Amino acid sequence: MQPRPFAWTAGAILVVIGLAGFAPEPIVAVETDPLRVAAGVDHPQLLGLFGVSPVLNIIHLGLGVWGLISGRSLNGALTYARQVTFAGALLTIFGVIPGLDTLFGLAPLYGNNLLLHGLLAITGFLFGWLYRRPPAIPDRIEDDDEAYEG
Repeated sequence: MQPRPFAWTAGAILVVIGLAGFAPEPIVAVETDPLRVAAGVDHPQLLGLFGVSPVLNIIHLGLGVWGLISGRSLNGALTYARQVTFAGALLTIFGVIPGLDTLFGLAPLYGNNLLLHGLLAITGFLFGWLYRRPPAIPDRIEDDDEAYEG
């Protein structure tokens, strides 16, 4: 489990999701859940599965670009994985609390977005907090000089 490939992969997926949220009608359609529409929460949906909004798209783009940039170094990727654990967990927790599940009407955190953000938190935890650095390999092995005498 290496943090650098995780940072690149998660970053690329989040950038694609963030950009796709700004796509025109064939990819993003208006939500048809009658309970949400009646409550005045009519967020569009990406592929009919994930609620999107400009605020949520910017959050996804920001996390994605951060992942692509931080994947350049092990320490950066490790920090990214650990921080994205908290971001994904926070978005997931907000998604199950009534009133916060729309981030005050700015972003739909409910429905399938719970799965996306929960998966992000779990994988971030696996790659960030459970990663163990390999033991350091010495640059030069000290030979026993007495073995080579003679």
